[in-house]
Amino acid sequence: QKSLENARTRLRQARIAADLTHTRVEDAIAQAQIAANSARTRLAEVKAGSRNQEVAQASARVEAARSSLRLAKSNLTRAQNLANSGAISPSDLDAAQVAAENAQAQVNIAEQALDLAKEGARTDQVRLAELQVAQAEQALVQAQSQRAQIDVAERDVRAAEVSVDQAEEGVRLARLQRQQVTASERDVQAAAASVG
Repeated sequence: QKSLENARTRLRQARIAADLTHTRVEDAIAQAQIAANSARTRLAEVKAGSRNQEVAQASARVEAARSSLRLAKSNLTRAQNLANSGAISPSDLDAAQVAAENAQAQVNIAEQALDLAKEGARTDQVRLAELQVAQAEQALVQAQSQRAQIDVAERDVRAAEVSVDQAEEGVRLARLQRQQVTASERDVQAAAASVG
């Protein structure tokens, strides 16, 4: 009876361990799959470069910066003429000069941003994204290889089930033997009573 209870306890423990192993492994695989898909998506985005809309926005910023530069240059020319006639102070002329220089800097920045948008990703960005895909796929393979742990846990459950079956059979046989002994003892008593 004690061995049957021990076998049933081992079976319960094996089933719990198998359920936990299954859940842990399947969750790890799902997370690794999500990470691999995310890395692949990022790589595709890096390789694709800027979207047409991003290039169009960068181009519009260049045109806006050039318009501001034209206005700043026009204001500077006007300020120079007024300064030559003494109508404005030298500091007002300096302010117009600074505004024109700032407008030129904004054009340069916008043009560089447009060039980057047209050029797309740098080689090192693509390589980094490729490495991230490779790492994510390796992690997925490792997570999938843990499925063997599920098989081991399921074999443990089957072994525990066999132990329970054997223990139950042992208890059944012991009961049968007890019944046979009891029957034999009654036969002996009956025989002794008939002799005696």
